[in-house]
Amino acid sequence: MPPSLSTAASVLPFPLSRRPLRPLLLKLLPSPLLSSLSPPVESVSQRPYHTAIERPAGAYTRESRDRRDADGPSSTSSGAVCLPWYYPGPAGFSGPVDEFNEPIERLFVPELSVMHRLIPPSQLVTFNSAKDLSQLLYVHPRTGAVQPDPMTAVVCIDGACRDNGRPTARAGWGVYFGPSSRYNAHGRVAADLPQTSSRAEIEALAQALKILREIAVADLTLQEFRIVSDSEYLVKVMTLWISSWVRNGGRRTDRSPVQHFETLRRLYKTIDEMYYDDLGALNVKFWHVPRKSNKGADALANRALNAERGGRG
Repeated sequence: MPPSLSTAASVLPFPLSRRPLRPLLLKLLPSPLLSSLSPPVESVSQRPYHTAIERPAGAYTRESRDRRDADGPSSTSSGAVCLPWYYPGPAGFSGPVDEFNEPIERLFVPELSVMHRLIPPSQLVTFNSAKDLSQLLYVHPRTGAVQPDPMTAVVCIDGACRDNGRPTARAGWGVYFGPSSRYNAHGRVAADLPQTSSRAEIEALAQALKILREIAVADLTLQEFRIVSDSEYLVKVMTLWISSWVRNGGRRTDRSPVQHFETLRRLYKTIDEMYYDDLGALNVKFWHVPRKSNKGADALANRALNAERGGRG
């Protein structure tokens, strides 16, 4: 082990064998060493598989940013302009930022990630039959080889609702870890809960987090979790809006209540706990994809509606 790595490991309050804690190492390792481990980042225009989003002209204030976050989907109901919800970061930064160049920590955008942007999106996920779940591929920073990231687990979630908006509505959820994975799950939204597609998406997230925690207990090598959803609303809730909603007591800036707030706040707290609890830094990020890229979870959600009961596998 290089001397600098040995020094970093020696000051950790727990052995590295407990679980690889990438966020702590990033803080402890000196900047020159980190720079040597990562290739230089080209300008946004040179990044493949990504079209640069121009930042909108005009001045922004912290107040306007908080209003956008707190308002959520109703912020466009009064005719406001719908702005892009993330931007490429400055040179040298890997990940999405908001209009203030502040990182959107829980949003995963492969095109903006140094280790993933060179891989076509359709080839970014591979199934690990030994672990019985899907993982990300990444470009090794030293060799340039494309290989599975052993620290990752990818899960797709989806909700489905038939007769949406009617008294006969029925909603179901699906959680997909890969073909024939024993961790795949599906079920109906409880009868005493709203039978809507948005509630089904939220239930799918709740079930996915529960299963991910079970997997993390059994496999200490897994740390980086990516939750794939085709619901832009749900992804925005969990990456942009929920913190402001919590600060505002479950209300938007117009004081209207947020639907399903208590459930969303509980899930938000669960993700925080997964990062800070005794299991180590379980880092959950959300990945928004087109509907056509989420067929596995969609099939499971619809299977739940065709069956009397849910299940695993």
